[in-house]
Amino acid sequence: MSIMRDNTGKIILPGRVTREWVDVVTPGATAPATFLTAAAGTYSTPSGWSGSSDGRAKILSGAVSGNAGAIKGAAPFNVIAPGNFNALVLTLESLAASDDTGADFEFGFQGNGSVGGASFIHLNGATTGVIRCRSAAGTITDFPTNVPLFGDFGAGRSRRTLSFMLFPRGYVGDNRPFAYIVQEDQVLAEADLSGVFDSTLAVCPIFQIVTRTSAARSMQWAQVRLQINQN
Repeated sequence: MSIMRDNTGKIILPGRVTREWVDVVTPGATAPATFLTAAAGTYSTPSGWSGSSDGRAKILSGAVSGNAGAIKGAAPFNVIAPGNFNALVLTLESLAASDDTGADFEFGFQGNGSVGGASFIHLNGATTGVIRCRSAAGTITDFPTNVPLFGDFGAGRSRRTLSFMLFPRGYVGDNRPFAYIVQEDQVLAEADLSGVFDSTLAVCPIFQIVTRTSAARSMQWAQVRLQINQN
């Protein structure tokens, strides 16, 4: 299902009412905005704007394989019933990883526990990422994409603005659930989640990096935006 745009090219989200929460990443902050929480790893921001500071926040994993640096939705954003809404959008601005290899990356709306949800995942060693969906039984369905987060020649460290858009009920006239990966305003990948996405299972916004070596991995960003659309 092609994403809809207005006559200026701006993306039209399903649902007429948009509510938005923004973490502008204030230097000196010791925690993210109240709708988010550092669920794993060490969160930090520069002390100010001077010197080499560019004002971006960082989440750092531990130095043991499997350690994560994770930001998730804080209560009540940690239990969202997707079937009650038309669009869930998570945007990371000026996102970059510390390295080009040696980690997994996840970004989107993770199910609670091992069931439900949909997110973009780039696993260590893979050339590109997938849109991953889990059923009520925990069955994983991966939709291949041509979208990398990590890669050669500084791909992982390159700054970009990415959005993960989840439309649990599609657009009016086409109620198939869809997920999209968007860079700036360009759709990089889409997946028809029909038959595998369960809109009754609660989800939580998440972005995380998981080291797969004996060295810590981190990611940085300048702003986080969460949008929830409904009629």
